[in-house]
Amino acid sequence: MKKYKLGNFIPIITMFIVFILGSVFNLKGLFIIGLVGIVPLSFFIEGMLCSIKSKNFIIPLVISLSVFLVVILVMLNDSANIYLIYYGVVYTLGYIFGVLISKFKNREKDSINKSQY
Repeated sequence: MKKYKLGNFIPIITMFIVFILGSVFNLKGLFIIGLVGIVPLSFFIEGMLCSIKSKNFIIPLVISLSVFLVVILVMLNDSANIYLIYYGVVYTLGYIFGVLISKFKNREKDSINKSQY
């Protein structure tokens, strides 16, 4: 069975793309939109994927938040630390949403299997 590892890197790749485009190409609008909208969306997707693939949710969250902490220390000031909490909450909401999707699919499969017998 092949392990699913892409979910661990979605927020990391998204962060680097947004921050490089925002700082190197001087696109401050993209930088702000990325910080508030695009990167949290990638955390939400990562949480959903970890839930659906039945992975441990702590390790990918710690990896992604650690990389964001490095980005804060290198590119931003300390006022961006609040985003660590924000991204953690968004990740957790994505994980919970994925759990609900998985339960709904399992309940649907169980009802189909029961109706066949």
